[in-house]
Amino acid sequence: MVVRGDGADLILVKADAGRGRIELKLDVTHLNCDDGTCLLPGRLLEGMITAKLQEHIEGEFELKLEDPRTE
Repeated sequence: MVVRGDGADLILVKADAGRGRIELKLDVTHLNCDDGTCLLPGRLLEGMITAKLQEHIEGEFELKLEDPRTE
């Protein structure tokens, strides 16, 4: 997907269809760069993921991306 080429992965934390909410966690354990700069910044990455999910999900939803680089 969007982040695997850089050694990162997305983990589904929670999906709540009733609330229209999806929670993902960015796993950077195997990232190909030491400082995280080989991945897009969290806000841009979240926008790309949202756009991709909108291709497959009807209706509105909220995406929460947990990014350890910003914690």
